[in-house]
Amino acid sequence: TSQYDFGVAKNSILISGNAFNDANGMTDAIVNGAAVWAPGGSVLYAYLVDGAGKVANKMVVNATTGYFTFPQADVNSNYTLKLSTTDVSQFNDAPSNPNLPASWGCEGENYGTNNAAGTGNEPGVPNSDVPVITGLSNVTGVKLGIQRHPDSDDKIMTIPQPALNQTI
Repeated sequence: TSQYDFGVAKNSILISGNAFNDANGMTDAIVNGAAVWAPGGSVLYAYLVDGAGKVANKMVVNATTGYFTFPQADVNSNYTLKLSTTDVSQFNDAPSNPNLPASWGCEGENYGTNNAAGTGNEPGVPNSDVPVITGLSNVTGVKLGIQRHPDSDDKIMTIPQPALNQTI
C-alpha cells in the first residue's frame, strides 16, 4: 500500500497483533489465552511508538478479539509496540510503563511474523512492549500477554507432629 504525504508517495505497511490474558503466565512458553481489552475495568491502549519515544499512533484494543492494527507504519523503520491503560495523545511521549491495575502484571511478548527485531518470544523480563523493525512486508501476529494475578489468603498454622501412617 502507499499513502500520500503532501503529494509525495510514501510506502507503508501494516503492523498488527493481539493482547491476551495469559492466565497460565506463559508456563507453556506461548503468549496466548483469552483476549483482553479492559484489565480491571480500565481501557487498554495499543501504542505504536517511534524511535524518539513519541506516540506515532494509538488505538483502543478491540473488545472482542484483543486485536490492534496500525495500517500505515513506515517501511524500514524502528518502532516499539506497547500496551498501557494510560491515555496518551499522538505525538506525545509514550507511556513509560503499562500502568496496569494493581492486580495485573506483564507476562510475555512475541515478535510475530516478518519482524526484523526478532522471532519467537522476546527474552528478558516481560514489560508489555516489544520492538518492531519493519521491512517491506506487513508485521503481523505480534502478541502481548498480561495476567490478573490470583488473590490469595495466606495462612500460617502449627500442627502437631504426625504419627506414623497418619493422614493430615
